[in-house]
Amino acid sequence: MESIKDARFFVPTIKDYLETKDTCCLCGGQLVFKHQTDFYTLSVKEECGCPSCGIKNNPVNYVLQ
Repeated sequence: MESIKDARFFVPTIKDYLETKDTCCLCGGQLVFKHQTDFYTLSVKEECGCPSCGIKNNPVNYVLQ
């Protein structure tokens, strides 16, 4: 992880954030995201899972405006 480190504070970089977001918290594998867009209801359903350990999240629905 590349970031600014000091004894007093820690400032994560964008690269650190993306590594954390795309990495499985259990096994460290790469997460796979799937998106289904419904243009009739203007919504997007997002699902995420890890192919290495099989963990999945609850689907999240987003409303497009």
